[in-house]
Amino acid sequence: MLTSRLLLVELRLVAVAVAAVASSALSTGGASPRRQFIAGAGAGVAAAYSATSPALAIQRDMEYYNPEEFERIWDTAAGKWLPSASAANLPRNVLEAGSGIVVIGENHGSQAHHHAQLEIIRQLQAERVKDPSRPPLAIGLEMFYRQQQPLLDRFIFANASAPYTIRDLERDSSWASTWGYDINSGYSKIFAYARQNGIRLVGLNVPAPVVELVRDGGMAGLDPELAQLLPKRMDFNNAKHRARFDKTMAELAAMGVRHMGVGGGPDDQSSAGAGAGTVAQSTMQSTMQRYYECEVLWDEYCSHTAAIYYELMARQSEGVEGANEAEGGGGGAGG
Repeated sequence: MLTSRLLLVELRLVAVAVAAVASSALSTGGASPRRQFIAGAGAGVAAAYSATSPALAIQRDMEYYNPEEFERIWDTAAGKWLPSASAANLPRNVLEAGSGIVVIGENHGSQAHHHAQLEIIRQLQAERVKDPSRPPLAIGLEMFYRQQQPLLDRFIFANASAPYTIRDLERDSSWASTWGYDINSGYSKIFAYARQNGIRLVGLNVPAPVVELVRDGGMAGLDPELAQLLPKRMDFNNAKHRARFDKTMAELAAMGVRHMGVGGGPDDQSSAGAGAGTVAQSTMQSTMQRYYECEVLWDEYCSHTAAIYYELMARQSEGVEGANEAEGGGGGAGG
């Protein structure tokens, strides 16, 4: 059975991570979309990690730039660093997987991370070109909404008679207000490569206005009709995930960075004196709970979109396979 491979750029709380995930991760059941998505990760999981500080904007043409340092890959199966994101250093189980999902995170403004992402995409596509029977590559993006898919398809599959440029995509998707990072920091090269090779870009994320509603009123405050449109069985009780979120938020606050409206600024400090400490602490706990719900919504919604696309491509591939078998006299059509 042919299944689609999806390159998912989705993780918010890590610098860079890439993982080969088995198709069983998308099996149905009572688990949340996020847990279903990662549950099938096999023994050969690999992760790419850049040692770059978030504050550094690495330019490849700078004299001190060193891919061996800034684009290293951590192989979680072997428990060791690989030198860089080149084809020679990517684990063969990632490149040769007949189906599956590769997960890459990023520091959004890091050109080093975007370069590593593009190198991984190129190598996955090269394997696809060598063996046309392999499933098609797609690139999932957290910086676009699921509802913006028509814009992404127009960009990738536009013809010469109706050109649609990256500037058109940037404008029509309201990139500056919904994402905000420089599209030329490395994103544009990934998008251009996808267009040149006919690789579908898939919008994964939930619209920002929905996240803002959760930020301000929590999941419990959502209109029931809107809540029905979101993934079912979202997991808000994963202790490790919450601990990771709390640790990251504390680190951002210590650096003076505001994330989702909290941390690092005088607006977050109580001016009511020590007597208001208990109230302020309770308010902050409530605020952090809502912000954690935002984080879970992001993760679950992106995973859910990836699963929908993955399973759609799998069904289409099964249909093509069955039709080919029937045409050739095989028993694939059932009966």
